[in-house]
Amino acid sequence: MRRRSLLVWAAGAALLVGMVVLPAAARAQAAAEIADTGWWTQSPAPNAPAGGFEVAEGPQGPLSVAAFHIRVEATTLTQAVLTLSESQVVGTPTLQVCPTTSVWTPATGGAYSSAPTPNCATSVTMTRNATGAVDTADIRKLIGPGPTTVSLMVVPLPGAAPVQVPFDATFSAATMLADGDIEPAAAADTGSGSASSGTSGSSFGFDTSPPAAVGVGPSPDLGAAPFPALSPTPSPADQPAAAAPAQEVGRFPTAGQVGLPKGHGADKPWGRAWVFAIVALAVGALAAFARRWLHTLGWLEST
Repeated sequence: MRRRSLLVWAAGAALLVGMVVLPAAARAQAAAEIADTGWWTQSPAPNAPAGGFEVAEGPQGPLSVAAFHIRVEATTLTQAVLTLSESQVVGTPTLQVCPTTSVWTPATGGAYSSAPTPNCATSVTMTRNATGAVDTADIRKLIGPGPTTVSLMVVPLPGAAPVQVPFDATFSAATMLADGDIEPAAAADTGSGSASSGTSGSSFGFDTSPPAAVGVGPSPDLGAAPFPALSPTPSPADQPAAAAPAQEVGRFPTAGQVGLPKGHGADKPWGRAWVFAIVALAVGALAAFARRWLHTLGWLEST
């Protein structure tokens, strides 16, 4: 009886470990994540917290802006939500996310003249939750399919009046919640390892690889001003919009053209059941052998 109980326990433990560890390993590769960040200001008194950033608007236009490099591995993104956690807010911030058309490197309160240039012809307006002190935006239409790295900026959303309503918003962190499928071929092209599909939540950090060659193309001639006037109105969220010129690669695929083959990946979460069964049988057999050997040595009592 004791031997049978031991075998059942060992098999159950092995099956549980396989169900937890193997799917977790498959999801180790993020669908999309923040690679690094930078922010720049011309405010006379910036007050961003340590490790955070600031976005501010003055009567004549933006005073502080922030940018992110977003690393995308998924060939099909089903979720890509950028969240900014507010630290301190003066006024009522109205923000939008735009692609950039110039190369930049991470900075903390850098000179405003070094800020990248946004292209807000295609943008996403951020939704503010004052109670939760967060600003969020679904940025899938600004990212497109991976593998790639794109550059996005968070800037003030201009109003209709000639004089803008000032505000100053500081943020303690930016996070990314993304979900999608990573095709084997796409992962192999970038040397990123095995294919997977999963959900990832990532905070921004500083990338050790040079970001200058990723996610951005040749800059159009926008004049000497480092930050041209923003578009008066953002594109409607439900209106199909083309990707920014510097980031467009072909056309966005449809749901039937990308992702894992039918019957694989997230559609068949029990596709590895035979692996779990083999692992469970192997562990059970090993436990039985070990018990018999210990009994032969006299370390265990007869049952």
